[in-house]
Amino acid sequence: MALFTLEDLTGAVETVVFPNSYSKFEPFMSADYPILISGRFEFEDERSCKVIASDLQPLSGILERSAKTLRISASISDLSPDSAVQLHRLLENNRGETGVEVELFYPSEYRVSIRSSDFVKVRSSLELIQQIESIYGPGSVHVLN
Repeated sequence: MALFTLEDLTGAVETVVFPNSYSKFEPFMSADYPILISGRFEFEDERSCKVIASDLQPLSGILERSAKTLRISASISDLSPDSAVQLHRLLENNRGETGVEVELFYPSEYRVSIRSSDFVKVRSSLELIQQIESIYGPGSVHVLN
């Protein structure tokens, strides 16, 4: 079990993490580690309020983890012959709830957009985005929320 004070620039609140969640959240419970806490707020009086944590996650990478869609944009002229196979492997190994769009273009001539079906969704993460960008180039992945 953990009992700690969560602070930001506007104030502080006592936070409780019960034993059944402690081992899952323990890696993120250190001083000066920015986190997002979800939970139940309990207010007794002006001096006694606390948050009972039900979820705790690092702020680092939260945009990527909460993405609704990953849009991959690439110029056909910059792609290697096996880039589609590499992308397929990454998508297969990272199944989740985030949609995928692929936009292929040939500069000044045409642009084709492909939207994944509900069967092709990924677990979005900073690591996955970096792996895709290693194939399609820096800045080729856009996170849509």
